Amino acid sequence: MTTTKTRTRKVKISRKKWLRGNNDSYMVNSRGHMCCLGFAANQISRIPKKDMCMISVPEEVYSKDSFLTNVDHVRHGMSGMNISFNNDFADKAMRINDNKEISDKMREYKLKLLFEKHGIELTFVD
Repeated sequence: MTTTKTRTRKVKISRKKWLRGNNDSYMVNSRGHMCCLGFAANQISRIPKKDMCMISVPEEVYSKDSFLTNVDHVRHGMSGMNISFNNDFADKAMRINDNKEISDKMREYKLKLLFEKHGIELTFVD
């Protein structure tokens, strides 16, 4: 009997570059600052920052390897098309990251718990 070890994915968020709890809700803004999902998509799915610049939600970024969206194949006339939408993980992460009512300490705690449930070790650095 062989057992397979699941490798924990790791995401490191720089507090100096972290967009959170404000009106600037982009995965990556024009100054290169990122929300938690911007960091995750860049470090796990290797999505370039330029592809996420001024994009508000993961469903607007195409990646066949993204863990942030679900893709449905929808019939449209004679051809089919893939439609991407944010998954539950991404929706929860956005709500926590952009919540203006909680402290950064609480935001970090809630994000760490959420990411951990999805097999991602989240760390914050100065």
